[in-house]
Amino acid sequence: VRRLFQARAGAGRLRRLARLLPWELVALAAAVLSFQRLRRGAVSVDPSSLLPVVDSLALLFPLLCLAVVVGVAVRLSGWALRAAHRVRGWRWPAAVWALRRLAAGSRLTLALLAVAGLAVGVIAVGVGVSGTEKAAVLDKGRMFVGTDTTVRLRNTLGDRETVPDALRGRGTLVRVTEVAYEERRGRVLVVDPDTFADGVTWNPDWTGADLGALLGLLGPAEPDGSVPAIQVGDASPRVYAASSDVPPLDVVATTPTFLGRGHADAMMIISRDALAGRDLRGFSRYVWTRDDPATAVRALTEAGEPTAGVLTAVAATDGLPVLVVAWTFDFFVLVGAVLAVVAGAALLVAIEARRRATAVAHALLVRMGLRAGAAYGSQVVELAAIAAGAVLAGLLGGVLVLAVAGHRLDPASWLTPVPVPVGLLPLGLLVTAVSAVAVLAAAAVAVRAAVRAPVRELLRG
Repeated sequence: VRRLFQARAGAGRLRRLARLLPWELVALAAAVLSFQRLRRGAVSVDPSSLLPVVDSLALLFPLLCLAVVVGVAVRLSGWALRAAHRVRGWRWPAAVWALRRLAAGSRLTLALLAVAGLAVGVIAVGVGVSGTEKAAVLDKGRMFVGTDTTVRLRNTLGDRETVPDALRGRGTLVRVTEVAYEERRGRVLVVDPDTFADGVTWNPDWTGADLGALLGLLGPAEPDGSVPAIQVGDASPRVYAASSDVPPLDVVATTPTFLGRGHADAMMIISRDALAGRDLRGFSRYVWTRDDPATAVRALTEAGEPTAGVLTAVAATDGLPVLVVAWTFDFFVLVGAVLAVVAGAALLVAIEARRRATAVAHALLVRMGLRAGAAYGSQVVELAAIAAGAVLAGLLGGVLVLAVAGHRLDPASWLTPVPVPVGLLPLGLLVTAVSAVAVLAAAAVAVRAAVRAPVRELLRG
């Protein structure tokens, strides 16, 4: 009667249409639109404003991409559960029993898979993107100032050409001079190839070249007076020849960027050996070290080297436009943790809701010859299937987001280097371990409730 006279006429038609139209296609269309916005940048900075302009739709791409991956996983799992009714193989009764329960409660199974998969995926996206952007911010700071801590020495003609013993193995001494050309700024960086790697952090992904290989190309001046140099930028060696402090340069390698570039439009890197016997008054001395500023300044002061200023990689990029993306995805981690709690609570509610059915099935199967331990194994197989599907879907979504959008979510794209996605292996191992503990505990709760079920629970209609 209700179906004929009270239900809306188009309700059934709309319900059938909703079933025919997969919702993951809607998420895919939104993800494509969001990606088009993301290609133009998620964060832009207006010099006239103190606040960055954030494109919310572009920042939603990781979540939309994750929704597509989890939606496809749920859709495939639904098809697999429908086919599970025809599965035979009673040589493993505990596993078949678990598969039958999953197929019988397919709606609950898919709901748990979707919520848990979104929880794992949101945590993976949050941790991955936040870690990638924070590491990129630090790398950009290192590229700007040279290393973690840069200390300028007061006098430019000091006798010391090495770092103090307290900084040995974690520091290097460099010289820098500036050259102006065509209303632009160039820089010459003089390094000690033997100790340069001690004071800096280098990632081959920044330039596609190994630091040792680049430094190995440098050396003393050639017989004709030219000096081997590594070129950064498009300024030719003739530009630097106009400065009386810079010797003639012979480019032996080029690289898109290099440490200590600062505000310079172009740079040349040469070896300290190339300046032997030359007048070095135009070069400023700096100590680059991976130690903290207080340790570096104290070591230099005790060695009799007065300092003139300190720069750090963290302070160089400590600005709201740079950190806004990292903060946003830190919030995503919190949202993922909340979803994980919701998934765990839903699992416990589902176990309690079918407590009587589990107790009855356990009592019957034990009397049919199934070992008591097989009941626990069956519960473990059932819950492990849901947990494994959620972990795989979530981590796959996180890896896909990092691969596609990790470098596009760069909050400071005008600075080099580009972000290098962090690995999700530690997070994957942690999530797997937590999921395994949760599965074992939930299976123990379900079996304990079935074993201790009172007689009235088994006889209740």
